[in-house]
Amino acid sequence: MVIYAKIAIEREDRKIKKTYIALLNSGAGLSVYDPEIDFLPILYILVPWGVGEELGIKREGLLRRGGKYWVDTESQYVVYLYDPYDNLVKCMRNVLLVIEDGLDELLIPYEFLAIAKIDLKPSKHAWVCEGKEIPSFFRVRNPRDVEKGLLKYTRYREYV
Repeated sequence: MVIYAKIAIEREDRKIKKTYIALLNSGAGLSVYDPEIDFLPILYILVPWGVGEELGIKREGLLRRGGKYWVDTESQYVVYLYDPYDNLVKCMRNVLLVIEDGLDELLIPYEFLAIAKIDLKPSKHAWVCEGKEIPSFFRVRNPRDVEKGLLKYTRYREYV
């Protein structure tokens, strides 16, 4: 399944906001997520360590879980999801970041999607939120026409 969306993550305590193109994922992937992660009582989003650094997260302030996961328990985040035309579709507060070593995609796992009431439609390369079908970012936008900074953590960075 390859469904991309524009996402912004804002660190509330420092007012740092970074925007990327994210891979929406049901949580099913090539690697099994660590069962210790299941203790999280609220939604979460997995991000590559590079995104954490850009948001000003220090590894010393993270809680290590499951060998390759790091949980930022010191800050809360706001996550914004946009359609390919830069219209805000969903905004969620109090998101806890879980950072996985070596991950090169921005993944929004099932728990986030379920709480945000987002359904993935792989047959249509789209996602649905509150009854509105939003096409995958690259179904509408050519990667060559997108600001390179947005592509930092996607496979499309190789094509521009």
